[in-house]
Amino acid sequence: MNRVDEGAGDGKEPLGSGADFENRGRDPCYHCRRASDVPEGNPMILKEMTSEDCVDVLLRGHIAHLACAKDNRPYVVPIQYAFESPSLYAFSMPGQKIDWLRANPLVCIQVGEIEDNEAWRSVVVEGRYEEFPDNEQWHDERLHAWSLLEKRSNWWEPGAMKPGTVPETGKTMLPVFFVIHIDSVTGRQSAASGN
Repeated sequence: MNRVDEGAGDGKEPLGSGADFENRGRDPCYHCRRASDVPEGNPMILKEMTSEDCVDVLLRGHIAHLACAKDNRPYVVPIQYAFESPSLYAFSMPGQKIDWLRANPLVCIQVGEIEDNEAWRSVVVEGRYEEFPDNEQWHDERLHAWSLLEKRSNWWEPGAMKPGTVPETGKTMLPVFFVIHIDSVTGRQSAASGN
């Protein structure tokens, strides 16, 4: 059932009509905050995270969702990363993600920690992609990225394959190492009422 078109089935006006729809257009989380939508018991409380808390989440994490765009179309993929302030380092095999990042280097990355439905943290990073080509000029940067990433087991996942392995096609594919230069970091966390 599509709540925007069909309504909630509880006698309320459908979410996709009237004043509610207009308010949602200005505030995408409007419908999440309506008092009638909050379950009884412990309502969720959202808090802005401090810069230090955001950095802690980035340091503990290693899997993120990278969002990029090309020709007004979004694309989101999981990546494994290593954080060393003020940058995120990552690796990928060539493909759609790298093609799109080369065309538009502006990115958004989301890193989350979820304990349960009422206890989670989400950090959003906005930044710029820069590739480390496999040549002498970028040799040290590639080695630095590699050294940060390899501190975690299976660090090449979800990049498809470990660098240096030969795919089934028999053609050697060079891995792409890159950095995200961080422009801004924000975070929100939730906790059950009373925490």
